[in-house]
Amino acid sequence: MVDGTGKWVTPGVIDTHSHIGVYAAPGTFAESDGNEATRPVTAEVWAEHSFWPQDPQIPLAIAGGVTTIQALPGSANLIGGRSAVLKLVPARSVQEMKFPGAHYGLKMACGENPKRVYGQRGGPSTRMGNMAGYRERIAANGTSGTRITRAIRRSAISATSRSPKCCAATSTCRTTAIARTR
Repeated sequence: MVDGTGKWVTPGVIDTHSHIGVYAAPGTFAESDGNEATRPVTAEVWAEHSFWPQDPQIPLAIAGGVTTIQALPGSANLIGGRSAVLKLVPARSVQEMKFPGAHYGLKMACGENPKRVYGQRGGPSTRMGNMAGYRERIAANGTSGTRITRAIRRSAISATSRSPKCCAATSTCRTTAIARTR
């Protein structure tokens, strides 16, 4: 029991789109592991493999009231990889920070970032190309029963069902789909 007389009680903030730990600050090249910008679809990468539990931003986020984050890959790729839901607690490894029972997410970006990164390298240079890239990836996987294929299929279907006004009204249309990939 805590006596809350004269005190303010606020809920913890959950950051559902966080790059803390994958883009450390102060940033150096060594800690800049948010994007695997080698090709437009890198669904096989996991943000938790780039997460740095000693990122100096973590204590600052905690001081600001953030208790939980969904650590995501960056937005360079159409399908950027798997996210992880983490509790911001002092830890030596990302495994110690995982939120018990939380499902993984799949980071997808449709808009300016994939166009900027891949437009001059043979990748999508328009939002039409972004959506074609999603369809191509799904078709290439056919009826494969792998967990990641199911996650991509569910996420891409969700992204293609969005209104065309979504991308026209904003500079970047991002979709982060929570998928049961375990």
